[in-house]
Amino acid sequence: MSFFSLSEDEIAGDEFIAHGEWDQAINAFSRIEDPNVRVLNKAGCLLREHLQNLPGALECHEQALRKATNREKADTLMHLGTVNNDMRQHNEALKCYSQALQWYENEKPKDPATIAR
Repeated sequence: MSFFSLSEDEIAGDEFIAHGEWDQAINAFSRIEDPNVRVLNKAGCLLREHLQNLPGALECHEQALRKATNREKADTLMHLGTVNNDMRQHNEALKCYSQALQWYENEKPKDPATIAR
């Protein structure tokens, strides 16, 4: 499976999300044997935003962080910060946001020609 390919279960999950069928979307994502960072973060956001399952969301984003590389790390840290904030774990949220900011700042192109692309 290539980096950008989607499994049938991920496609089904995305379709369920489009129709507001949150439980079915989570069920589809949970059938994926070895979910990638994208799927784990989708599931975490769904659990937090629509199913109010903060512990489940935290677990999904923590799994995603363990698998994440480069830009995925910063994005996942932002998700973790949001969940921790919602759980009133403000110090942990701030730590996640600060780490994400470091990743974003380090990723910023230094060459003006690169920025123009």
